[in-house]
Order: sequence, then C-alpha cells, then structure tokens
Amino acid sequence: MTRELILAEHPNRAIMARVAAPPQLEMLPYEKKVMVNIGIGAYETSTTVYKGFITLDLVADSPFWYAKSNILLRGED
Repeated sequence: MTRELILAEHPNRAIMARVAAPPQLEMLPYEKKVMVNIGIGAYETSTTVYKGFITLDLVADSPFWYAKSNILLRGED
C-alpha cells in the first residue's frame, strides 16, 4: 500500500512510497520514575522508556517528487 511521504527537510515536496521490508527494532527498555497527581495526593510510580534504533526501508516506484502546493503563481497576461 503506497502512501504520500513528506520529508521534514522539504515540506512542500512529496512522493508516493511504501514499506519495502518489515521494520528492524534494536531497543532496550529502561525504568523511569515519575510523579503522578491523583486527587489531592502525589504518588511516585514508574514507567518504561525505550531507547534504541528503528530501521525502516522505504521504496518509491516513481523516482519523481512533486510539489504539494504551487508556489510559482502566474501573473495575469
């Protein structure tokens, strides 16, 4: 299934792309202490934070990017 891919470096450019392979995850779980306010009391609890890398391979069937909006406006002739 192809979807529109827009990169943060060029927000006006887009290309139709799809996932080429399943994502590869390299992550480790860490415990993080947090304070939670419940009613009038504050309680200390913990949550899990994941740190690591996700490798995602994308493929575009067409090599051409296109503009999301036309920034070159024609003047009246």
